[in-house]
Amino acid sequence: MVRDDKLIQMTKEEREAYFQENFFSDLALAIKEVANDSPFYRKLCEKANYQFEDELNYENLYHIPYIQTNHYKEHLGIFPQLTRVTEKEIKYRTISTSTSGSPSIVARTETDIKFLQTVTIDAYRDFLWWDTATWVFNFVPSKFMLKMVTRLSTKQKKAMMFVYFFNQPWESHLNNVYMITASLLRNLWHWIRHWTTESIIQLRTKKLIKTLQNRKEDDFIIFGGNTILIYNVAEKLFKEQGITFDLGKQGGVGTGGGGWDGIKGQLISKPFSKAEMVEQMKEVFGIPMENVHDIYAFTESPAIFPGHFSKKYQDQIMHVPPYVKIIVRDPETLEPVKPGEIGLLEVLTPYGINGYSSCAIIVDDLVQLIGDNDSVCNECGYKGARFIHKGRQSPPDGKSCSSILDFFERIH
Repeated sequence: MVRDDKLIQMTKEEREAYFQENFFSDLALAIKEVANDSPFYRKLCEKANYQFEDELNYENLYHIPYIQTNHYKEHLGIFPQLTRVTEKEIKYRTISTSTSGSPSIVARTETDIKFLQTVTIDAYRDFLWWDTATWVFNFVPSKFMLKMVTRLSTKQKKAMMFVYFFNQPWESHLNNVYMITASLLRNLWHWIRHWTTESIIQLRTKKLIKTLQNRKEDDFIIFGGNTILIYNVAEKLFKEQGITFDLGKQGGVGTGGGGWDGIKGQLISKPFSKAEMVEQMKEVFGIPMENVHDIYAFTESPAIFPGHFSKKYQDQIMHVPPYVKIIVRDPETLEPVKPGEIGLLEVLTPYGINGYSSCAIIVDDLVQLIGDNDSVCNECGYKGARFIHKGRQSPPDGKSCSSILDFFERIH
């Protein structure tokens, strides 16, 4: 098995060729290593009487014991048993932007972070115009704000919001603008005067408008990050004021982190469909349907699923990258479903998990399997399984009692 530090040094094409040839043998070895390192996963394997097969294939993947994303939730206290390395080897404890109030805590080594960002760039290169973009307006908090949010979310050492590691690659690549910022001095004065931990945030819409007005003919501009913010900024701060642009094919959208049900972390909005998002981007920014893309990922796995809008399905089709295989399981029987059917998403990979135990993990998200692991997308030609995200098995309540309108009214 070629270790992740070697995979990082390969070209994208070399990595894909390696995954094609070695995925199943590497996964078989990783399962043994995870069971050896993780007391919790070892007990799962013992309970399932798993035989640690040396030869894996599509026919026996579904026998592999899997953990659940909820096992990483801080309040359950199981996540230390899923950690595979010593405290010294942990680079970051990545945490989720939880809608339940209890974040996931996932220990990652330095190599895990580098692998995550390497495959993230691969996904950006395939679906988010990595080689052509000149500006990215990231509708996510700045690093300073994410550190503040992290400290309010958990007392764990070495903690950092998982979302940051998806945005960090853009910082040194091109003109990256974090749309959500906070002034340290302004907040210190606010905290002292009002004796509160509530923060004043700023949304950099003036910077966005000025850049769009003064853009060059060959500039390629991406709107990325929080789905709810991108949609509502277009709706409430552009369209309602009659501000529109025509970026055409020199504009793109790369949403991420979900939020289609109107709930993401502490943000609440009216639900909106992916087709409505496409229509909004066309009406306000002149961005065509084929340039509205999405990224699906979750904190407890290194898998990055890039996607594109499908005119046929009127939804985002998410593609499974070459270092991952998936199983979609029936919510009742937990048996694998067939293409066209809906079930719970399970993700399997031997890569990028040196610090934690997610060689096989099931998430409480419902997806519709569109094509199996050996299929090819007839819309874009991407090889591998693909699915449409249908929502959570149990709808989240959200943490905030405020609406997105209230949120915008609090922006200074």
